[in-house]
Amino acid sequence: MPHRPALAGLVLIGAVLADAPAIAAPGSAACKRELAAVQVKMNQSLALIADAMKLAPKERCTSFFRAQEMVSEIRTGFERCAPDDNHARAISNADEVDAALTKRINQHCPPTAGMIRINAIFVKRIDAKELPKGLAALHSCESLPRMKFINEPFENGRIMLAGCKGNDHANAQDAAARNASPAALADEQSAIYLTLDSDGRGAKRVSLPILLPDGREGTTDLLPASGASPQSRDRLAGNWAPAQEGVCRIHAEWKFPDGKPSLILWQEVADCAKSGPPAFKTILDKR
Repeated sequence: MPHRPALAGLVLIGAVLADAPAIAAPGSAACKRELAAVQVKMNQSLALIADAMKLAPKERCTSFFRAQEMVSEIRTGFERCAPDDNHARAISNADEVDAALTKRINQHCPPTAGMIRINAIFVKRIDAKELPKGLAALHSCESLPRMKFINEPFENGRIMLAGCKGNDHANAQDAAARNASPAALADEQSAIYLTLDSDGRGAKRVSLPILLPDGREGTTDLLPASGASPQSRDRLAGNWAPAQEGVCRIHAEWKFPDGKPSLILWQEVADCAKSGPPAFKTILDKR
């Protein structure tokens, strides 16, 4: 059987889907309906995955892509309506399925010649009244007329980055406290929130550990917005001009085990004017 390894992989995908929590009612009639619809989509996606390798390549890829769309819809349903004691597990199961399907798609459905696939991060500009309702009351900072906003799937829910106005009058003390240059502090900033769903339910603003100019550890609850973005479903990255002498650029990454931010990578560039790729010096690496 030429496709036995692929089919074995699809069986594992199905097993993960089947292991998702049973339908539960958190008390809302709307959520009962949502979780019932999720169960139907789970069954439909399982059928698409199981039948895909029996099809011709074009139809097979169509099945894979549709199954992946449905897994995204399933995840969204779990975000909104899975009961608290199963919420993280349900989302983790959906993310495992999505990752496994991505591997199958890359293996059997390569992009056409001259094209590449990327993991896009969707950035919008909104005003404060457009913030998700669960975030609006929590987002306390001086906002711009239109702020940068990111709302992406993330470990155990979502990650949201909401814009704040920069500080045009930052002094040397301000710069040292966040290890960011006055120019970086003057630009738009991003506050970081972890939430349970796209409406911002259970939103928590997080403070990130950073390294200060003297090498000690500090914290910040804002990152320069232009260089801050999720890099995967469990990792956030920031890039900015620091306050350190002899360093022109910092690249930092954080993970959030149990919702608590942990600094896992800190790199510095000494010469940003040098041609070619930046020469990063790794100061900390816990990846």
